[in-house]
Amino acid sequence: DSENKEDFYCCTKCKYKCKKENILKKHMILKHEDHQCKQCPKKLPTSFELLLHVSKHHCETAVETSDLVEQE
Repeated sequence: DSENKEDFYCCTKCKYKCKKENILKKHMILKHEDHQCKQCPKKLPTSFELLLHVSKHHCETAVETSDLVEQE
């Protein structure tokens, strides 16, 4: 029955689905875009991995971890 069918926004790179377009956009940024370190040329695939990299390699120079991450 098509009346009960819910519309989903589907990620084109994985099986993720959500009901709102803005949530899918956030997913794409967090999961499928490179995240550039502001302290070195390193790029990582997820924001979480970037935070781990920053804490491991730039901890002494970091004032705030959030200041060291930049999304492209």
